[in-house]
Amino acid sequence: MVRNAMDAAISRRYEGWMFVEHPHAGARRTANSSLSSTRRPIESTADGRHLCVAADAWIATPRGPVPIAEVREGADVYVLEPTAGLRVARVASRRSAGVQQVLRIETAGRCVRVTATQLVSTVVSKGKRDGAIRRRAAGELDKSDLILCAEGYFAQDSAQSAELARVIGAFLGMGYIERGRVGATVGAWDESHAEQYRALFERVFAGAGWEHGAGMVGGISCADPAVAAQLEQLGFVRAMEARVVPPWAFSLPREAKLALIAGYMDSAGRMARDSKKALTGAGKINAQFCPRLVRELRELAIGAALDVSAIQYERPNDPTLSVRSVALLSPASMAELPCWDPHKHVTTTVAPLRVGPDKLGGLTLPPSAFAQKIKLVEPEPPVEVFALEVEDAAGSFIADGVVLHH
Repeated sequence: MVRNAMDAAISRRYEGWMFVEHPHAGARRTANSSLSSTRRPIESTADGRHLCVAADAWIATPRGPVPIAEVREGADVYVLEPTAGLRVARVASRRSAGVQQVLRIETAGRCVRVTATQLVSTVVSKGKRDGAIRRRAAGELDKSDLILCAEGYFAQDSAQSAELARVIGAFLGMGYIERGRVGATVGAWDESHAEQYRALFERVFAGAGWEHGAGMVGGISCADPAVAAQLEQLGFVRAMEARVVPPWAFSLPREAKLALIAGYMDSAGRMARDSKKALTGAGKINAQFCPRLVRELRELAIGAALDVSAIQYERPNDPTLSVRSVALLSPASMAELPCWDPHKHVTTTVAPLRVGPDKLGGLTLPPSAFAQKIKLVEPEPPVEVFALEVEDAAGSFIADGVVLHH
């Protein structure tokens, strides 16, 4: 009865809202819009059996993020225990619940799409000493509510070195295998960090004859086919639009994860600027032709406990280029990255993308958890959704970096 009353309230709350398609950022809501008259108002599944997450959500597992649609029963996933923090539990069930309407919940650093009845871990506080973690239905949430986020997950047992991780990061950014040469563009030939990378490539792939500016493509390159074969065995893909973070990278120790992200930033990353073109200290993870790579690098950053924004979209100055996805590393996170490019050294920091302890009503959050303020709760068109249950008393799992419950 309580569940039915809650669902009825959720349905009334979103009655009349319609959907307008947006090419990248999802639907935008508008009242009584003639452009979206064929869309139905958001509906709530009232029986409690459909606590569901959009099919494209990524679930945190020890070996990296896995789309919820591909999670299997018996698989290991992370849960968040209220006092001990992260631990691994097995999936009891994962089932499709068909196509349902969803809500987009977005903070400065997280974005997840769920059905209105999906339970979300939140932090509630009305005073200085009454803070508590509460499970609330997504449809009850508003802007400025605090949701619980997780970070610092994924295993750290890979034997690959930080130097190799940095090489892979640089190649994911601006690497190539073509015209008989293997190489990566990392700065101009006369910049100090370019020589650092040439020496690094020589250490990792000894005897390959790495040099600056050789061949028709440029950058730091060699003509050794054995290097090309080794890079491909490590998961490097020649086609830029098909590149992904190699699966083994998610199991790297934190130091090596940071080295991989630094290699990418040195090669292809950019420093963010404000509306007046002044540098903000934040770093842009961007890839013109590969939004999946941006998303995976962002997940790797979350796994390394870095402050990173939700995926954003920007239109290049060149009108012939498509909208590209970017994720912003906060100035504090850029200061942690061991970048070699001096233009990407950050020494000044600003407040992290999370709520400080003074706003939590005296609550001490579990390890690897933090709170962020919701900046957007918005209905979106129907998509395929899945329900997930784990064999753990905590009853939680982590989707797109947000702590959810079944």
